[in-house]
Amino acid sequence: MLILYKKSERQFLSNGIGRLDKHAFEDKVREELNGIYKLEFTYPIHAPHSRDVKNDNIVRATVPDGEQPFFISRIVKKDGYLRVTAYHLFYRLIWQLIEDINIVNLNGQAALNRVLENTEFTGVSDIATTKNIRIVRYNAVEAILNHGKDNTLISRFGGELKRDKLTVMLMNRIGRTYENNPVEIRYAKNLLSYEADISDSNVATRVMPIGFDGLILPEKYVVKPGADPTDYKTLKVEYSSIRAISNPDNLKEGELPLEDAYEALRQAVLSDFESGRFDLKASYQVKFQELSTTEEYKNKSVLEKVYLGDEIKVVHTDEDLEILSRVVAYEWSPIRKEYDELELGSHIDTFSDIKPTLELIAGKVEQYKTDWESNIEQITELLTTALGGYVLKRTGELLIMDTEDPATATKVWRWNLNGLGYSSAGINGPYEIAITMDGKIMAKFVYALNLSSISANLGVVTAGKIQDSTSESYWDLDNGEIVLNVRSLKINAKEVATQDDIDGIKSWTVQIFSTNGGVFKNDQINTMLIARVYRGTEDITDTLDANRFRWTRVSEDSAADELWNTANFSGKKEISVTSDDVHQRATFNVTILEEV
Repeated sequence: MLILYKKSERQFLSNGIGRLDKHAFEDKVREELNGIYKLEFTYPIHAPHSRDVKNDNIVRATVPDGEQPFFISRIVKKDGYLRVTAYHLFYRLIWQLIEDINIVNLNGQAALNRVLENTEFTGVSDIATTKNIRIVRYNAVEAILNHGKDNTLISRFGGELKRDKLTVMLMNRIGRTYENNPVEIRYAKNLLSYEADISDSNVATRVMPIGFDGLILPEKYVVKPGADPTDYKTLKVEYSSIRAISNPDNLKEGELPLEDAYEALRQAVLSDFESGRFDLKASYQVKFQELSTTEEYKNKSVLEKVYLGDEIKVVHTDEDLEILSRVVAYEWSPIRKEYDELELGSHIDTFSDIKPTLELIAGKVEQYKTDWESNIEQITELLTTALGGYVLKRTGELLIMDTEDPATATKVWRWNLNGLGYSSAGINGPYEIAITMDGKIMAKFVYALNLSSISANLGVVTAGKIQDSTSESYWDLDNGEIVLNVRSLKINAKEVATQDDIDGIKSWTVQIFSTNGGVFKNDQINTMLIARVYRGTEDITDTLDANRFRWTRVSEDSAADELWNTANFSGKKEISVTSDDVHQRATFNVTILEEV
């Protein structure tokens, strides 16, 4: 079933603008666990509702467990047909910008509520663990589902996402276990309806867990309960979020006493053993059009009762092997109301109740990705998840724009014989990102895996070193060495000092001592003020010329102060102060002048 609605529709109780079933074909819904959820179909240009098949309008489509709304995002017109791509209504959250929220010690439900504030969506979560997350300038889809960034709900809490109309559910796990819904597929090598890929590269019966900063257990390994001691399969796995206290006087967030950290490592491995993380891995594709020709599955009804996240037993009759797999993706025909393809996987890493930031990647566990890898992932995700856009081919150039009309477009990629450029201000530029035919590259940020040699007017720049074309003068950034082979050297500074010179300079401290105290009564004042100069703890007064000492007085009578300062201008290391020098209150200072 495919029914078309206006973009404002939210109830989906009527037949809306009209049904598309009679004329639509090549229809497909694809949903992936914690991944994409989209609808595609082809519709004739001259069919009844073709004029209303336009961006932002909504199509209600049958899916395996009911009906769901999809908003039209992209339409390609070709050979009298419209090729339509629509995304689940959940993806409208990409236009909900989260400026800055700070999630502190909240569970999954409360955190999801914060992300969905001021939207038309409702959040549901059964994740009880609490986390801290700071989210700044992400759209709501990124904040929930972006695996590539650390400060998102899916990265911090783990869990699995279910999207149901205007409800967003982040659950510990979706789907049913084999015990609750026993479904089996029997696989044989001569049955072309299946494709199977089985790997033991991550199988382990003994694990050496490594915590933050190389923390290792005293016993080194955690052994799988019931494992054969004569045939261990050993892996080293990092659990970098488990950290022991490094400085008792400066505790950091998440640090545990050493014994507690050891126990956390043990429990993390045991949890992974229990969840099947280190078991035999297998993935399958079940193609139903071929499967329908087999006697055992000719009606396919047994598999039409499984949904995303469900657990299925796959029996390999030739190898006498049974593996529990889960439905991790499917392709479904909303018009025929049946699966075209199921994708099964052995294990989905959620870790919502242990350490969700751990990820299984190519059989290895990594704590951090390099900046290079992270940028590649971000750019790949940016390009592969792009929604919308229009491509216009005209004489001599190609335009990719955010609207159909070049006159109204603001975001424009322009490619012609002279080069490739991007403008965020319309077709006439300016083009601030560009590659031109004469070799110029204009960009705000440039990333390179290897920057080995760049010729420039100043010489050559290599990684960690700047040098001239002869290599006789250079600045080695790695070891701090500068070598100059020049005819003249101009330094615009009053002083140049070596490190030895700097080390030899110590600040001076000047102290004033009174031979008769500092407070006097009944105008009976008679004392000597003596100045002493120290470099560090060393008294250097006797090494200084007395002419460098200048005494000054500050009182309520500034005119009298000026006369006193003039009278005592001649250098002295000590002065006599009597009642004639103080009327009620005065402060005396001494300054050491620079050596002439």
